Amino acid sequence: METDAYFLPDVPQMLTVLGSNDLNWKHGTVTFDDKGIWLPSTDGWELIPTKAIEIVGRKLPPTFLNKVKATCDAPESIAIDYQKKSFFSSRYITTSLVFAAEEESITAIRHYFNKEVGLQKDAILQELNNEHLKMLLLLAKGINRTKMLATMFDNKELLVKKLLKQLISMGFIDESANLKPRGMTYINEFFGEHTQTNKESDFPDGDPEKTCVSGKLTEGNVWIEHSRNGSFVSGNVSNSDLFAFIPVEIQSVKMGEMNENTQNLTIYTAMETKINLHSKDRVLLSAIYIALERTCEPYYRILSFLYTGNTDEEKIATRLAIPLQRLNGMINNLKNGGYIGFDNTLLSSGFDKLNLQISKINNSSTSYIKHSSKQKDLNRESERKKLLEKIGGIQ
Repeated sequence: METDAYFLPDVPQMLTVLGSNDLNWKHGTVTFDDKGIWLPSTDGWELIPTKAIEIVGRKLPPTFLNKVKATCDAPESIAIDYQKKSFFSSRYITTSLVFAAEEESITAIRHYFNKEVGLQKDAILQELNNEHLKMLLLLAKGINRTKMLATMFDNKELLVKKLLKQLISMGFIDESANLKPRGMTYINEFFGEHTQTNKESDFPDGDPEKTCVSGKLTEGNVWIEHSRNGSFVSGNVSNSDLFAFIPVEIQSVKMGEMNENTQNLTIYTAMETKINLHSKDRVLLSAIYIALERTCEPYYRILSFLYTGNTDEEKIATRLAIPLQRLNGMINNLKNGGYIGFDNTLLSSGFDKLNLQISKINNSSTSYIKHSSKQKDLNRESERKKLLEKIGGIQ
């Protein structure tokens, strides 16, 4: 890769922290290859080896950034810290290389090193958490209204505003919450290059569901696709984080057929977004279906939420649209009936009860959920009577 840029070679790291009154910029075409960074010099080329690079994109203090803008005609900059041998001893010291160029060039440099030296050395990426990545994904599919975003963050508008402000300061989005090149680069790094506004380029039939996802599925993950109007985003999400990508306001949910050992679940949201979930774990998607389907009996929905690892009672109450006090009572009933433990995890009889409902959904008598207690399998009818006696109404 080659790019035209201003650069400050061999800047002592302390100067990038304290600021410097003497910034002697050089300008030229810089080359990047598997060996490292080739800087043009009066003697030919100066090489900074890739293996010497420690951190890419360390945050520079405002005093130094102001000096960069005052002495160089370029809007964006990036610092690369690397090790070099000291002139005064045999030990190595950390020094810095600072680039200044147009935004697209700086983004290209960062993207290049993400691939060459790994994301773990990207200073900005180390500041990102799951909430930042979730926000970027939502913005990528065109959801940028604060109130709409808040529904995906437990209706916490202050948190949404804080995340947007942080992403703006990191250079991922602009003031209108539109993704900048850097933001799109990171979306593609984490979720694969599936974020786009033109479905026809990857989906000639105009139907994202026709893509093959079986090769993209990994254990403990669900392949998720969000589509709305002409926008489409997809990627792998861990089972434990799945509900963070499913809004509270659901319009309808539909189980698909098993295809190539992959189960599909389709969700339509109140915001007219279509969400497709793909997993090799049929039980997981069946439980998610029960949890989200409003026509299912509430006790089954609670068991399904708990099965998928969602044990926060306040969040379950929000999903079920019932008062927290009522949910607490239902949880206690399930505990007293021997269906869940003190920590809200399913017990053997709870697995049995949920298994019966999953079998009905899949029109099968197959026992999908396995557990260790064989004796409880022989006493299902008595357990059913016990549950009816304790909580009443579960069929």
